[in-house]
Amino acid sequence: MARLADGRILMVWRNDPGFNVTLMAQVSSDDGKTFSQPAVPMNGAPVPAGAPGEVLVRGPFGVEPRLQLLESGVLLMISGRPRMYIWALPAGADPLTDEWYPYDLGK
Repeated sequence: MARLADGRILMVWRNDPGFNVTLMAQVSSDDGKTFSQPAVPMNGAPVPAGAPGEVLVRGPFGVEPRLQLLESGVLLMISGRPRMYIWALPAGADPLTDEWYPYDLGK
C-alpha cells in the first residue's frame, strides 16, 4: 500500500499463483474505510518474454509488489519473478488506468 500525492491510498496485490498475471489494484479516498469496486488489473506496456513477438502481460506483474511515492510525485513499484522489475507511474497519473512503465533489472 502507498498513499498517493492526492491523499488516496493505493492497494496492490497478486491475484494468481502464476507469474504471467497482471497485478490487481484498488484505491481508497476515505483513509482505507472503503476501496474502489471492482478491483481492476493494472495497465502497462507489454513486456517482452524473450522469444520474438512473445510478451508476458500488459501491465505490472510479479510477486510481492512494493510501492514508494517519490518527492517528485513519481510512483515506483518493485516486483519479482520471473526477474526483478521496477515499474514507474508518472506524477499525476492515475494508478488504475494510466500506463506503468517497466524497467527490467534482470538484463
